[in-house]
Amino acid sequence: MNRKEFWELIDKTRSASGGDHHKQAELLVGELAKLSEAEILDYQEILDDLKDEAYIAELWEVAEILDMGCGDDGFMDFRAWLIGQGKEVFDKALVNPESLVDFVEPGQATKSEALLYVALEAYELSTGKDIQTMPRRIKPRPTLKGKHSKDEDSMLKRFPKAKEKFWDWWSNNMDKWFES
Repeated sequence: MNRKEFWELIDKTRSASGGDHHKQAELLVGELAKLSEAEILDYQEILDDLKDEAYIAELWEVAEILDMGCGDDGFMDFRAWLIGQGKEVFDKALVNPESLVDFVEPGQATKSEALLYVALEAYELSTGKDIQTMPRRIKPRPTLKGKHSKDEDSMLKRFPKAKEKFWDWWSNNMDKWFES
C-alpha cells in the first residue's frame, strides 16, 4: 500500500461512515482485513508517519482551543481523527491549523482513539495471530515542530478565529454540555 491507496481507503470509509469516526474505524478494519499482511503493515507505517508529520505545536494549540483542552494522549487521538478526515483537510491543517475553524463545529468530536488501532485489529482478523505479534517499526518519538505560545492568552490571541468560534462557545456552554 502506498500513500495514494491509503488516502483512497480513508476517503472511502469516511464517506461510507457518514462522518462517524467509530463507524469509519469499523469499516477500515473490514477493508484492511481483506488485504495482505504486508499491506496492513504498510497502512500502519503510513498512519504512524502522518501522525509524526502532524506533530506540530500550532496544530496542538488549535486542538486545545477546539476542545477546550488537549493533553498528550488527546493530541494523538486528535491527529488520528484529523487523518481520518482525508488528505485535503489534513494537508490544509498542517499548513494552517486554524483552517479547521471552517471544517469543525463547536461540540463536534475531534478525537478518535479508535482510528489509531484499525491496523492492529485487521492484522489479528486477517492473520489469526495475536495483536502482540504484529511487527512494528519502532521509531523514536518525533520532535515537536513549531513553537508553543508562552501562555493561554498568547495562544488565544494567536488563533483569534478559533478562539471566537470554539473557546467562547465552550465558555458559554460548558455547564449545558456536561449536563447531558
